[in-house]
Amino acid sequence: MKHLPNLLIVDDDIDQLNCIQTIVEDLNLNLIQALSGSAALEKINGLELTLAIIDVRMRGMNGFELARSINKERPGEKVPIIFLTGDYYAESQIYEGYSAGAVDYIFKPVDEQILLSKIGVFLELFHQKQKIIEDAALLKKSTEELNKANAALRSSEEKYRNYVDNAPDGVFVADHSGQFIEANEAACRMTGYSRDALMRMKFDELLPKNSNEEGIAFIKGLLEKGSAGADLLLLHKGGSTLWSNIEAVKLSESRFLIFSKNITFRKLAEIKIREQYQFLNTLLDTIPNPVFHKDRDGCYRGFNKAFEHFLDLPYNEILGKTAYDIFSKEIADEYTKRDKELLKNSGIQKYEWKVITKDGKKHEVIFDKATIKNENGKISGIIGIISDITKWKSAEKAIANSEKELKAILNSLPEAIFLVDKEGKIIVNNRELGKQLGVDPEKLKGIKIYDILPADIVKNRKSKIDKVYNTGEPILFEDEYSGRFYRNSIYPVHTESGRILRVSVLSLDITEHKIAQQELKVSNEKYKTLLDASPDGIFLIDLKGIITEASEIGLELFDAEIREDLVGKHFLRFVHPKEKNTLREIIEKTMNEGLAQNIEVKVRKKNQSLFTGETSTTLIQGPDGVPLSFMIIIRDVSQRKMIETNQLHADRMANLGEMASGIAHEINQPLNIISMVMDKILFESAKTETIDLEFLKKKSDKIFENITRMRNIIDHIRAFSRSHDDYVLTTFDINFSIENATSMIMEQFKHYGINLNLQLEKKISQVVGNTYKFEQVIVNLLVNAKDAVLERKSNQPEYQNMTVGIRSYQEDKFLIVEVIDNGIGISNNDINNIILPFYTTKDEGKGTGLGLSICYQIIKEMDGTIEITSDRFNGTNVKLVMDIRKRK
Repeated sequence: MKHLPNLLIVDDDIDQLNCIQTIVEDLNLNLIQALSGSAALEKINGLELTLAIIDVRMRGMNGFELARSINKERPGEKVPIIFLTGDYYAESQIYEGYSAGAVDYIFKPVDEQILLSKIGVFLELFHQKQKIIEDAALLKKSTEELNKANAALRSSEEKYRNYVDNAPDGVFVADHSGQFIEANEAACRMTGYSRDALMRMKFDELLPKNSNEEGIAFIKGLLEKGSAGADLLLLHKGGSTLWSNIEAVKLSESRFLIFSKNITFRKLAEIKIREQYQFLNTLLDTIPNPVFHKDRDGCYRGFNKAFEHFLDLPYNEILGKTAYDIFSKEIADEYTKRDKELLKNSGIQKYEWKVITKDGKKHEVIFDKATIKNENGKISGIIGIISDITKWKSAEKAIANSEKELKAILNSLPEAIFLVDKEGKIIVNNRELGKQLGVDPEKLKGIKIYDILPADIVKNRKSKIDKVYNTGEPILFEDEYSGRFYRNSIYPVHTESGRILRVSVLSLDITEHKIAQQELKVSNEKYKTLLDASPDGIFLIDLKGIITEASEIGLELFDAEIREDLVGKHFLRFVHPKEKNTLREIIEKTMNEGLAQNIEVKVRKKNQSLFTGETSTTLIQGPDGVPLSFMIIIRDVSQRKMIETNQLHADRMANLGEMASGIAHEINQPLNIISMVMDKILFESAKTETIDLEFLKKKSDKIFENITRMRNIIDHIRAFSRSHDDYVLTTFDINFSIENATSMIMEQFKHYGINLNLQLEKKISQVVGNTYKFEQVIVNLLVNAKDAVLERKSNQPEYQNMTVGIRSYQEDKFLIVEVIDNGIGISNNDINNIILPFYTTKDEGKGTGLGLSICYQIIKEMDGTIEITSDRFNGTNVKLVMDIRKRK
């Protein structure tokens, strides 16, 4: 009994079911409809299906899962399935559909002709199968009644042959080895071979090498299950290939019926679809902005690489997830709210918001979103593009801040600054312009400058601005109005193409400057008069050392006849070569401290003769503190140096005079020792005719020791007393010099009962100078200390502990020597004058007043200073401080 073919249609959209029912209602078939996969399985239980049309995306069990369930329950023969879809899937998803039993895809909205055509093929195949089954039954019956039904059998075979030969698809019959036994005309057309040629071929010879694995799997399935189906590439005789849907069924142990349907067009369409899908994916991935697609439930269904990078999440952690799975609840709530608004109102949506990515960075973004619709015109989801404007926002803030800073700078400038267009309209201005014009600066924008300038300068200003517009060259000029002077500059402002867009005008009130110029002219005349009236030579030198001005006395000092002999020349030309480093040190000190005073330098005159000049240098600075030049004052101190040298020697000799009795005692003491030793030798020799050699050697050594002592004393006094003008400065140990100086005065202190206390720190740095001059300083200070304690003793008979101390030590980079006494002290009136030449606090005839003055000069030569502190009737402390950093 014949039965109608069963067609299963499954879609969770009732409208879609109704639509397909309308399309197929005229076909002769049994239509089974279901709104879900589970309902479909219940309805087809026990039924044979000719074809199933299933929607891929369904709630609950999706189309792929339903397809697998249907064919799982039919191990003998798979139900051919056409999938309905509204989306383009990835290649892997398409293959998943074919593995689940798909023979084709139909895209929504469904085209009626395409659907009917595809269903018609399978109905035809159903009828063919039904016919084959019926014929097979008849054939079987004929075999059993072979003798009775030969005519009927031949008739049946003829009908079968006609059917096969006229079938639109290729039909083959092959044995168990794959050898073709029969083939229809369609098979010959499909392969390009004649029937005879095919009869000499096997099935695997129609398979290209790259399809061997699929062909073997197909044959294996056919042998094991008795039926098989696959999409395989077949070789055409001409060398080309075509896609064919192969369906095979086992007729007997040695025969197999094979149906081959040319699906090349469909396969090419699928490949094209995949290529288009790949193109779209590539296109999306090349878009630098993140792009995403959400369904109505807010799940991410598609996105590009930029979206993955933006979220810093891998593909599988985004796909199918909602905003709540990726972002914080606060942000996800806002996204969901906006999405619902868009889905409700449809259309497009644009807004600024924030995104905090996985790494915790906050991004300012612009969302551009729009709804998308399915084949039925219903909204199926949202597509969106994200534009990251974080840097733009930062730049916007930076520009705003820059504009504020620029405005602040413009308003802080003393010049009036403004931009004007060709008609003179003010575009931008600062506060000073309003001040100059007596107008509120905030109200100037948009006003023509010519309407508010005084009439007597408008014409001149306008002509200058027009000239800049015409020539493109800047102009500098001065003008005057309302009793004020202004220096003006006009500059063109160009566009990138070089066109003059507007001009910038700067106007500076120089009235005070003009007045200052007049005053400066008068001041220069006064300055020149004062310069020439100075008793010392005065020179102005620029920062490069070039002489720019010299006073009349300066010309005389250098033996120059005219100013040109000096002006324009480098100052080092007039300094002794050995003094050039000293002059550089003077300049350096002046640059650092602003002043360097009373430094002696050997100066060379124009005739190459030398004189000693005492220089004082001052740094001349501008109002802003920037160094401009140096003023050097030079005083010829050659005569004074000669007098000082004589004074130094005289003071040394005076000190020797005061130490004469002590020196005599120093020499008498070794003489007495020698005398006593000689008496001892004579005494011992008188007692016996022979003298012990050891005894004689010991006494002789004693004699020579004291002779050497006397010679050293005499040599040191001779060296101390002579002039040392030719002495070359060397490094020396101040402790050794102190010990030499005290040795010459020690006996004198003992004679007066004065305690001399030495506290000399070991391992201190050496200094550079004249050791004999330094000894003279120590001797002078010790003599003064001696006189101070003796004077206190004479005024205070009860005073007994006369003490003088010398202490040396080092603090950081300074060497310090202190001479301390507990004598009469110095009054406040005297202490400020004590170092001045010829000033003395001693009784008349007891001092020259040169001692401390000479000491000061000697210590000054060693880059040191003298500090004196004193307490009347309690003693004096004289501190010598030498900076060892300045002498190496």
